[in-house]
Order: sequence, then structure tokens, then C-alpha cells
Amino acid sequence: MKNEEYEKFKLKYHLPELGKLDTYFVLSLNDETNILIQIKEKIEEKFKTYLEIIEQIFYPDSSLTSIYESEKIGEKERKEMYFIYKKMMVVIRNSELIAIENKEEEIANFIKNSCVEWENIKENLADKINLLKEIWEKEYSSETNENYFG
Repeated sequence: MKNEEYEKFKLKYHLPELGKLDTYFVLSLNDETNILIQIKEKIEEKFKTYLEIIEQIFYPDSSLTSIYESEKIGEKERKEMYFIYKKMMVVIRNSELIAIENKEEEIANFIKNSCVEWENIKENLADKINLLKEIWEKEYSSETNENYFG
């Protein structure tokens, strides 16, 4: 049912393929809510997930993860992360604005624009997430070598 419903919107608003959106934003759609609203909410959820990760670099809470990563990130990476953060915040605020009235055409435009924005930032975002992973790998690697008694 949802695939057929989406196909009508896709043709009407020239939206991306549903499979592509599902790959990017893990949709898990149900039959009870408007499909466009569900997609918009999943897109917002995905962007918020990465916003929270980046936000912890700039404003670490009391968790070990955020404190440690914040200390290890250099100024160049912070600037690059902040650039990504700003782009994602525009998407989030746009979603929140659209949610006030949930007009079909505005939601459809949001979906198209968000998909393009995701394609524009995902590689750079992946690089930054990989950098955070490498911070932990280096830490683990140095601890492993220090504890080796061979």
C-alpha cells in the first residue's frame, strides 16, 4: 500500500526513489500515517542523530565519550564539523517549520532537498565519524601495546 501511495507522490513532485530514501533514512513505514510525513520525520531523525554526535564535540556533557573525543579533535576538524552542523541544522529547522502545517507540497520539497543535502554532506560526515572512531582505535592500540609483556 505505501509503495503505491508513494509512487503517486513521486510522480507528482518528482521525488527520489523510495528505495533510495529507505537506504539513506531507514524509513520503516506504517499504513496509519501519511507517508510523506513519515518520511519527513525519518529524515529529521537521521539528521538529529548526527547533530547530537557533533554537538558533543563542541559541548561535551559528563560522559567519557564526549569529553575524550572533544579533547582529541583539532581546530581544523572542529571547523569542518561546525560547517556540517550548520547545514544539518537548516534541514532540522526547515522540518520543524513545515511540521506546523504539514502541507503536502512543502513536505515533498523538503524530502527532495534533504536527499540532495544528505548526498552533499554524507562523505564529509563519514570522514568525521571515522576520525572519531580512529581516536578510539589509537587509544586501544596504545593500551594493548603497553600491556603486552611478551
